[in-house]
Amino acid sequence: ILDNPLIRVRKVFHIPPPYNEFQPPWYFDNYIPGVSVPKDLLKSLKTAEKENKGNKPGKYAALDKINIEFFKPFIEEIKKTTKAAGIHCMAVEYERLFAPLLGDYPE
Repeated sequence: ILDNPLIRVRKVFHIPPPYNEFQPPWYFDNYIPGVSVPKDLLKSLKTAEKENKGNKPGKYAALDKINIEFFKPFIEEIKKTTKAAGIHCMAVEYERLFAPLLGDYPE
């Protein structure tokens, strides 16, 4: 089937979601086989939550900044070094982060 010239195989990268709190990535890292969340990302998320305890706007601003600083270069690298057809990134109830992450991409 893959030798058929009428069929085009397109790569789509599935990247981990942006995290709007510390608990889910910590759980994935510790309890889901084969999943490894970078320790520096976990540390940054945990620190942001601790430093902004009781301050939801501050917490969300800090978490947004961490996610943008972590994921934007990752997405840019995929764009530059692969012929991927797209990127699949699921962020349930955290859709506001897609505009800053994907703002430079054509629709």
